[in-house]
Amino acid sequence: MLRAFRAIEAQLQALDHLTRTCETAQRLVRESKGEARLAKAARAVEVAAREVELAEARVVAGGRQGDEALLHLTLFGAEDESHQRWLDTLVSMYRGWAERRDYGVSVLAESDRPSGALLQLSGPGVLGFLAAEEGIHRCHDEASRVSARVRVHRWPLESGDAKGMRVKARSVRRRAGRHVARITSELHAMDDGSGREVQLHGGGTPEEMRSLASVLLPAVPAGTDARQYFLARAARVEDPRTGAATPRVKDVLRGELELFIASWFARARAGAASPEA
Repeated sequence: MLRAFRAIEAQLQALDHLTRTCETAQRLVRESKGEARLAKAARAVEVAAREVELAEARVVAGGRQGDEALLHLTLFGAEDESHQRWLDTLVSMYRGWAERRDYGVSVLAESDRPSGALLQLSGPGVLGFLAAEEGIHRCHDEASRVSARVRVHRWPLESGDAKGMRVKARSVRRRAGRHVARITSELHAMDDGSGREVQLHGGGTPEEMRSLASVLLPAVPAGTDARQYFLARAARVEDPRTGAATPRVKDVLRGELELFIASWFARARAGAASPEA
């Protein structure tokens, strides 16, 4: 009952947020005088239009279905400090996105071999929205090229196939992690068939860590590029799948992802409407 109550409360908050966004845009348009105010009003209308589009997409996607999700971020390649900072940046970006939308967000666990983080998010339509994020996120600057893979799972997790998986889990003395506020459990799991392994540190029980490992350990394709972040000259963020782009890199890294999510839904709708779909 508490779970159902929280879901309803989140939906009401989402409607309230949408109403406030549209009212703000309307007020700015009404009060706009001069070029500076017109530009601010135009941006507010653009934001309101995206929020309406996302709300419509959520209804089409099935209403309250998919209001919880698990986001798994994993580094690619070397794991020096520049790569770790990119992982930190992505964790911060998704935290910022959730907080902007008044969604719940917490880091359940972090991993070694490879380094990663697992975030649990809850809010109206979050699973569908985050589908736009799945894939490779590449960061380009003058000093380095770093990449991380983003995977999205429905939450609560369905039990993965634990056949052939060897697991050692234990409770540990409470400590702070890089991403997890309080680590209380550690787990090492290995898949005998593929040789893949994962080391998890999290705030749940050893049994909960085992459930995470059973879903995360199986091999999956690398996936396509979801976004590219150019931080040096001609700074911008691009989604090569939809063509969506913005020069406002800092805003994106603070969690303003609506442009890319809305573009993802627009592409999906266009595909569904085409004669070949």
